[in-house]
Amino acid sequence: MGIDHGSKRVGLAYADSLGIAFPLPAIVYDKKAQLWEALEAVIKSKHIKHCVVGYPLNMDGTEGSRAQLTKDFAEAIHQRFGVTVSLSDERLTTHTVLNRQQSKTMKVQREERALGHVDSHAAALILQDYLNEEALGNDKGLWPEEHFGG
Repeated sequence: MGIDHGSKRVGLAYADSLGIAFPLPAIVYDKKAQLWEALEAVIKSKHIKHCVVGYPLNMDGTEGSRAQLTKDFAEAIHQRFGVTVSLSDERLTTHTVLNRQQSKTMKVQREERALGHVDSHAAALILQDYLNEEALGNDKGLWPEEHFGG
């Protein structure tokens, strides 16, 4: 499962047996308890064994301001649900999704952002990039030292 972690929305994606990632409904939350409850439901219903969390790096490859929060979130997923969690470079994923939406009206763009559609499409990009690199036998964009479990 791919995850784009945010402070109000968490984008989710799932890959089919062919290794093609597609967005799932995002988790929009006010309280952390809501987030954990919803995340648990998805992990259980989809029988998730491995999560790939987007890792916020700056364009120069240094850790972004949210990097430690993301590491803590990834470790918490592993501790709570016992799944393997990997961090993967998420640079430009949201930007890519927003560029794809330019043909939509501003109102539709705002609505989709508020509902977490942008976040879940970003999660699908994160997951697809990870799966593509894994299929090629590469670990580009993956931080093994930031791998929890497995």
